[in-house]
Amino acid sequence: RVATGYRPLMGDCLQFDGAATKISYGDNFDQTGSFSFEAWILPLDNSTAFQQIVSKRNAAASSGWALSLGSAGVGALRFSTNGVSTSALDTAANVIRVGRWQHVAAVFDSAAGTKKIYVDGVQVASASALTGSVANVTDAFEIGAHSVNGSAAYFNGYIDEPRLWSTARAVGDVTGSMYLEAVGTESGLVFADSLNVGTGTTTSATAGGVNGTVTMGSGAWVTSADSTVPVDATSFANLKTLQPAPVAHVWSDTITKLAASAEVLLSISGFMGISRSGSLYVGRVDRPLAARIGTGALRFFGGSSALTIPHASA
Repeated sequence: RVATGYRPLMGDCLQFDGAATKISYGDNFDQTGSFSFEAWILPLDNSTAFQQIVSKRNAAASSGWALSLGSAGVGALRFSTNGVSTSALDTAANVIRVGRWQHVAAVFDSAAGTKKIYVDGVQVASASALTGSVANVTDAFEIGAHSVNGSAAYFNGYIDEPRLWSTARAVGDVTGSMYLEAVGTESGLVFADSLNVGTGTTTSATAGGVNGTVTMGSGAWVTSADSTVPVDATSFANLKTLQPAPVAHVWSDTITKLAASAEVLLSISGFMGISRSGSLYVGRVDRPLAARIGTGALRFFGGSSALTIPHASA
């Protein structure tokens, strides 16, 4: 699988400022039975409490559900399902790190009475023997905020590919699609937004039939051609060997290595990425991306043409 910190989905994303940036989808997507939520996140602060990755809760946070960062300690996630006992499921501290892309998933199985949290496809918290159900609320479904609860509940960092399912997804379901953009017709998918508009204050949802309204504050769209897309040097240095991909329809490729320490020329279709040494790695490259990494660089310049990736000393 992709090493922690590497965001394989190469479209745009939104930077949230921790004070005002949010995406609101109105009073939609209440979940009273089993459900799962997923997203890619890169926090710029993992210690401030109550940073909402997603929220569908009332102002008192006594009804509804949410997934937040920092509420249970530095780098800890909390999956809240009010109306279910116990309502809060917390991970250990430091499962989420600053400046690294990580995939998060929260799963509630009402029939089995269980809740689980996954980070990068690995279960990091669980609870069982739960009773009750999540109550509907009239407040908005929001990404990056629980705005009716004040500025302390805003997320500080980047979020991409939020999606909501009306099923309790198994770990194989999570890992089988976390590297792929939703197409909108997947079974059980009730909401997905690839956040690929790159400009303006209205998103274009992939599934759910409701586009989001962006309150920007000092946040910003980060386009796939923006060299400030965060990918940390440690993650890049760890991508050294070819790894098996998590999906069957993986790739067709041609590689021409120009020099041992120079550039690697790639002609790519399908799902992949590259390592420091030029090996292929899972990730989607059907849109342009430029990512600055430490003292070197990893640059994708379009998925249908040859891609030049300068050798980096990360």
